[in-house]
Parts: sequence; C-alpha cells; structure tokens
Amino acid sequence: MSATENGGEWVRPATDSEFFADIMNQNRFMVSSYCLTLNAKAPLQQGHILQALGHLYRQVPTLRLCLQQRDGGPFWWREMQNMNIDFQVLEKPDVQSEHIKMATHHYNSSCGPLWCVRLLPTSNSVQCPIEEVSKDFPFQYYLIFGFHHGITDGTSNMMIVGQFIKLINSVINGDVINDETQLGHHDDGSQTIKQKEQKNKEFNENPEYKEKKVREFESLKKLPFLLRAYPPEEGVTPCTLTITYDLDKDSTNRFLTRCKAEGVSVHSGFCAMANAAIVEIVEGKGIKEDVYDLTLMHTVNMRRYWTGESSKALGMHLGTLMQRTLTPNKLTHDLWSYARSIHKDIHSNLVSGQVFEDNALLMNDAQKNKGGKPFENIPTPWMEYSTSNMGNLDKSIPGEMPHVQMTHIMRTTSNHKFGSTVSHMMQSFRGRFLYGCDYCPNQVSTQTATCFVNKIFEILKKNI
Repeated sequence: MSATENGGEWVRPATDSEFFADIMNQNRFMVSSYCLTLNAKAPLQQGHILQALGHLYRQVPTLRLCLQQRDGGPFWWREMQNMNIDFQVLEKPDVQSEHIKMATHHYNSSCGPLWCVRLLPTSNSVQCPIEEVSKDFPFQYYLIFGFHHGITDGTSNMMIVGQFIKLINSVINGDVINDETQLGHHDDGSQTIKQKEQKNKEFNENPEYKEKKVREFESLKKLPFLLRAYPPEEGVTPCTLTITYDLDKDSTNRFLTRCKAEGVSVHSGFCAMANAAIVEIVEGKGIKEDVYDLTLMHTVNMRRYWTGESSKALGMHLGTLMQRTLTPNKLTHDLWSYARSIHKDIHSNLVSGQVFEDNALLMNDAQKNKGGKPFENIPTPWMEYSTSNMGNLDKSIPGEMPHVQMTHIMRTTSNHKFGSTVSHMMQSFRGRFLYGCDYCPNQVSTQTATCFVNKIFEILKKNI
C-alpha cells in the first residue's frame, strides 16, 4: 500500500480488539506503564538514549504506527509519515506518581506515536535493587515506557524493553547498528480470530448449549469477598494505584523450588497463596463459610494456540480465562494440595481452549449491556481478582551488560473503568520474584490492598 502526502503507508485494517483498545485509550484506561530501574557505569547522556530510541523506532514496526480511518470506512493501521519520539527528561524523582500517570496517558491515535518514554533520576537514598551491581554501576535512573494497548501486549513489551537494553549498550559502545533487521512483525492475530469465530459459530448453532454456558457464566458474578468484608468508601475518584513487593533472592529460590517439587506452576502456587489470604482476611471480619466460591480471571497469551512460529509476533494477542475456585476455610492445613487442584484446573482449561468460550461469553455479556457512551458507568466488580504473569523475564531481557544494566521492573495497566478490584502483576527477573498489585481505591482502599498484599506474602513465606 503506497504512502500519500498526508501520511505513510497503509498497513492493514485494525481488528475489533485493536479498535476496542483505542476506545479504551480515549477513555484513559487499559493503558500500560513499564518502569525500569537502570544502573549505569557512567552518567547517562540524553543523546545516547535518544539514539537508542531512534534505532528502536526503526527496528520495531508497531512503534511506527498510528490509527486512521481510511476513505470514510474502517480504521486502518498506518505508518507514521515521519519519525516522532515522545521522550522527556523529568527532574523530580517522584517515580511512583509518574508511573501511575503514564498508565492513564492519552495517545493521539491518528497522529502517533502510540508510545512514550520518560527518564527520571533516583534520589540519593534509593538503593540499587541488586546490591552487587551498585559498585560497578553506581549511576541509577528510572526509565518509564508507556504503551497504547492496541499495538502491544506484555509479551511484545518485554521484547521491546529487552531490545532497548541491547541498543543503549551498543550505542554507548559505539557499535555499528543495522536497523534493517526487524525485531518482529505486526501480526493481525488471524489464527486467534478464526478460532474465536468458530466458537461463536458453535454457540449460534447450538442455542441450548449456549444458554447453559450463559447461565454458568452468570453464576460467576457475585460481589467479591474483599468488598463484602471492606465495602468501598464513597466519594473516591476512580483511578488505578499500585503496590509493589519484591521477594528476596533466597525466598524466590525457595518458592520456585517448592512449586516445582509440588508439581505446580509458579502462577498456580501464587494464586493458592492469594486465595488463602482472602479467606484469612474475610474470616477476620466475621464472614465465615465452609467453602468460599471465588471467581478469578487470568490473562492468557493467545500465541500458545497458534501453529507455526510465533516468537516474532508483535501486537496485542491476549485472551481471558475465567476460573471458579471452591476454596475451603481450612485451607492453610493443606495449601499445596489446594495449589495442585488450581494447577490442574488451569492446565486443563488452557489445553481445552476454554479461553475461546470465555471470550465469546464475555463478548455476549458486553453486547447485552451496551448502551450510552462506552465506559460511562463503572460496573460493579464481580471477580475477586485478575492476574497477569509474564514469567521469567531473563529469556527476553538481558541481565549483565557492559554499560547499562536493568536491575528492576514494575508494570501497571490501568483498570479502574472495568469495575476491577485487584490485578496481580507478576514476573521474575535476575533471580527475584517481582510483584505489583494494581488496585482501584474507589473499590478497594489502600489500607485493604496493603493488608491483602502483606497477607499473601506472609502466607507464602510460611509455606516455602
């Protein structure tokens, strides 16, 4: 597709999911912020960072995109006519505030860029996240990447961050950099779309089965136990905040080793701890049940269902897997047995492709309740929590580098207009389990969210 005087080349039509992501962008939520801690051997030069970002722009096709309506018809992805990098150096080291601010950043979709970068100094009192690195890499900074969710997902973002770390080191080293080689390709997710369409077709051809599944889906909806124990405060402005917790290297190793020995994924192990924490917290408020019926939502990388090579597929390729967990009140007596039941359930549902059924049910629910302006009214929460687990980042982000090393990462995706309560954001990097709790204070107070996080890791440490 040729370029015109009004813009670059037309790439392809936006998918329904990508267009929906832009509606969320217009409403300033489901926007992602990735805050990196960088440690450098020498003070970072702004010119070096801009150089590295320029190479990143030329090597990552999704970073060159904008979204425009084509000839009065559907919206298309289009290459920006000229390179434009939104980079700023901020003098105030209020990283938490800036990180949250970036998660509600509004991107001008029709012009681009659909990403931005902010550099902040750290205060002198801030310690290096990896103590042994600080001696040779004493100059510490925060670098925050913001992304429009329509062009990236967590997998894409980690690839981009990893490439930036390589590029900044190459720039400082004076290497010749070839921008012809692309990090990946902007995949339209056609394999996912075909499988979603097939599931919708099955539903439409079997109304009785669809009705049964809709009833099961509706039964998942109930007021979360945390909100029953701690009702939302009135008059709190909807927003997304985050609480972080870094598990030390020894505890991380023991947690990962214990999960492996018990035959469960780290994800399932963590969910068992989180569910146990909910039970303890609500029982402390007098809510006692023999079995707690908890509804969870897990973010799934849909590339797992594709045939062929998918490691270079950039873009937004996410699905949601719903899970009902029947959680006994005497959970801490046999926590790892419970973790195995969670693991078995998640694994079975992932293999069966339940995520496609859940997607169809969620879309059916959205269609049923649509009306008025999108996201004008915040729905009442009905899930205990959602999860987003990026796994071991050492596979995509280099650790030891000659000039600049990444020593920490925290990530947030604003979720306050989904009627969410808590989102567990987790990953491991350089031998440590790094966790973030995204929460909406209009639903869950900071005190309650902090109590929840502390209780999770109290239980975790007791059981490893």
